[in-house]
Amino acid sequence: MKFYSISLFMCFIFFGCASHKEEFQLSKTINLDQKEELQAYFQIWVAGVQGGGSGINFFITKDLIKNPTEVYFRGKKESLVLNNNVYVAHFKTELNQEKDYVMDANAVKEHKNTLPLVDNFPFNIKDNEAIILSETNGKKEYILLKSIVKKPLLAYPSIKK
Repeated sequence: MKFYSISLFMCFIFFGCASHKEEFQLSKTINLDQKEELQAYFQIWVAGVQGGGSGINFFITKDLIKNPTEVYFRGKKESLVLNNNVYVAHFKTELNQEKDYVMDANAVKEHKNTLPLVDNFPFNIKDNEAIILSETNGKKEYILLKSIVKKPLLAYPSIKK
């Protein structure tokens, strides 16, 4: 009898913990066509020097979605900031960044290596799709943007001589 009580208690704990996971329900989908290509787009950039960094700038016009606050794109989440009637999010990538990993048979020498962060991305979307979080009066809406335009690579010049 004691075994059944403990088993029942453990089931409640496991199911109770699982129920606290945030649910993401899509409110609507916006399929961008050629007329709307400038309403949402992204542009990859790289620095002109090794280790200078790289990233993706993501843009949404103010008129496309009301009160956007966050964007989920290519496995990452960033805040959207209004800048000259355009919402912008800046994603950093690992392209063009120097890695300083110590590889040695002696584990003590490797202990300063940092592990890459594993992020549980809540959506299964393509590379040209994004989820926008819009908040109005405390109500959250998740909006899927499809067929987002990729602008040409922006390569910053190297240091002037």
